[in-house]
This record gives sequence, structure tokens and C-alpha cells, in this order.
Amino acid sequence: MYSKRTQNKGGQPKKISNILSTFLNDEEVKQKSESVDFFKLWDKVVGQEFSKFCKPIRLNKGILIVETIDAAYIQELSLQQKIFKKRITELGFGGTVSQIKFISGNPKSLNKK
Repeated sequence: MYSKRTQNKGGQPKKISNILSTFLNDEEVKQKSESVDFFKLWDKVVGQEFSKFCKPIRLNKGILIVETIDAAYIQELSLQQKIFKKRITELGFGGTVSQIKFISGNPKSLNKK
């Protein structure tokens, strides 16, 4: 009935507080939570105009992957990378992003405003 992950050594169910504590202290969970918060502020990082043509899609081990509609935007955004990193730091996520990689993606997946 109970999985091994929710049972203690004696086969009894673990306390929910212990399970939640383990879950909330997991580094992967923390990083995903930071990603969600960070992605909500994307307009403030790149500005309203650029946010129409690019969006963050993944943050993994400090590398932010940003999807753009074409190579021209990759070049333009890459030239402004230092400005974006400064804004990221100003928004309180400086330790979260160490590098930004821009990739060409599917324009239909972008949330155009």
C-alpha cells in the first residue's frame, strides 16, 4: 500500500513533515522554484520589446537557455548579454544565472504580447 519512499525502516509510514522537509531541501526542487520566479520577471530582464521575440525555457546548473525566433535575435541578444546579467543580479537572481545561451526556436511557442 505504501511505497518504500514513504515508509521508515520498520515499514511504518513516514511522517508527512519528514517527507516535506526532504522534498523542500532538495536542490533540484529549489532550482525549479527559482526558475519559475525568475521566468515571471523576464520582461524586466530583457525589456518589453525583446520579450516579444524571446523567452527563457530552462535554467540548469546556472545556464539559462533562452529561445528566440531566429538567428538575428540570437546575435542581438548575445551582444546585450552583459546588460541582461546585470538586470538579473539587480532583480536578486545573480547567483542563479552564470551563463546565458540563446537558441533558435519555434516562434509559435513564444507568448507574443
